[in-house]
Amino acid sequence: MKKVKSFLIRCCQTLALPVLVYIVFYIISGGRFGQPGTMLLNVYQSVFSIFLALGLMTNMTMGMWDFSGGAVVYCAAIIGGNLAVNFNLGGYGMLLCCIAVGIGIEVVTGLLYNTLGIPSLVLSIGLCMVYEALAQSVFGGQAYVTREFTFIARAPYCFVILIVGIALMYVIINKTAFGRNLACIGSNQAVARSTGIKIKKMKFFSYLIGGAFMGAAGAFMLANNSTVPAPANLSSLTVIFDAIMGVNIGMFLSKYCNIVLGVTIGAFTMKMLSIALVAVGLSNNMRNVITGIFLLLILCVSANRGIIGNI
Repeated sequence: MKKVKSFLIRCCQTLALPVLVYIVFYIISGGRFGQPGTMLLNVYQSVFSIFLALGLMTNMTMGMWDFSGGAVVYCAAIIGGNLAVNFNLGGYGMLLCCIAVGIGIEVVTGLLYNTLGIPSLVLSIGLCMVYEALAQSVFGGQAYVTREFTFIARAPYCFVILIVGIALMYVIINKTAFGRNLACIGSNQAVARSTGIKIKKMKFFSYLIGGAFMGAAGAFMLANNSTVPAPANLSSLTVIFDAIMGVNIGMFLSKYCNIVLGVTIGAFTMKMLSIALVAVGLSNNMRNVITGIFLLLILCVSANRGIIGNI
């Protein structure tokens, strides 16, 4: 009985944030937000956000920031999408091509990180410009696919692919030596090194795994929009902000649930917040302000988790 009660309490704590966001904006918008059609759109668009958040999660768990993630998504969509069209590989072929491109690009990032010893924040911003230039230079700087390729973004295909992706990340994090070492490095890197964990090897494979999920995000970006133009002037950074906040929410929720589930809920919540702010009728600048405040609140709560727990 106690185990059932504890499980139910953790479920309530995990789902409290998205439920609160839904209720607040349903009231503020006078019912414009929260209609079945709006929520269905939110679910569809969340698939991209969840894959991108999962792609950033492994690096962020170890304290690394990959601001080139948005540019990797664009490169995967443009290069992988055009390869799939040229060889007529279909929607699933496009997904696999985008994943392969994402892995290939992140292999380069991981090698440069381990070789140069540059902080991940600095390196990723520099590589963001490089990868944006790459996206502009190949296949005319854009990708376009027809309906026969975009079906993966529609039900039930998108949900099946999403479940497979979440399950795969769950196994990696919870059932492999990589996942256990990842948690150890995230807790204390010095202690992890003293126990014999090969930090550089772990970080390289973290980039590798992240690249696969970023590539999948690129495939869904292309499938959702049918066309993807190359970014410029670091505009790809805007793509990853919601995902970064989703990961931070997931890290906070990991106290109550598995971090993979927490990141999934966090990414869904951020997408719901974005749609809710549009439904309320706020300008783009005000939406950015509200989103930034929301991120600060999450980070403040996360940083003061012990104090809040005592209260």
